[in-house]
Order: sequence, then C-alpha cells, then structure tokens
Amino acid sequence: MGLVHFAYTMLIRKKQESWAYGFMLLFLTMTTVVLSDVVDNPYIGYKKAFSSHFLITLIVFIVLCFSSFMLYFANDAFLQFKSEELLIMGMSGQSFLAITSYLWLQIMMLLMIFLP
Repeated sequence: MGLVHFAYTMLIRKKQESWAYGFMLLFLTMTTVVLSDVVDNPYIGYKKAFSSHFLITLIVFIVLCFSSFMLYFANDAFLQFKSEELLIMGMSGQSFLAITSYLWLQIMMLLMIFLP
C-alpha cells in the first residue's frame, strides 16, 4: 500500500479526530486572518487618540498568542491520536523521513479540505 493511500485510509478511519483537527485549523486560520485585517484597517482606532490603536493592537496580539497556543495543543492532540499509526509504521521498519512525510501528507489533505 502506498504512503498516500495509507494516509488517506487512516484519515477516513479516524474521521472524528480528523474533522475536529480540521475545524480547529479552520477556526484558528480565520481568527488570524480577520484579526490581522483589524490591525491593518485604518478606520479602526485611528479616529481617536493613538492609545486606542495601541489597545486594539495589544488585544489582537494577545488573541493571536492564544490562538498560537491553541494550535500547538491541537497539533499535540492530533499527534497523540496518530500514535497508534506511527507505532505501526515504526514497527514495520519505516524511516523517520517516511513517518514525517506521512504526517505531512495527512495535514496537507486536511488543509486542502478545510481551508479553501
């Protein structure tokens, strides 16, 4: 069985975990893009004093840091759900590069599904 087919099959078998991770990626990407637009928008915070723009930027920075932590924990949970598959690959003699490309393929498949 090829690596791409194996990655796709395992995504289908663990559908609930894959969908949860995909929706988390979608939510965090949308949050990052929208809040980056808020910071760059000249109509928000520039009408008042400089301090209001600084306050908005600070709030956006804090939310983006929180989103980064959430993405870290989502990736950690995704890898914990994939530990059985990674163990199968490791026990069958796959190299580190093959296991890494397997995870990369699964994440790219999820990104192609959720981000467009």
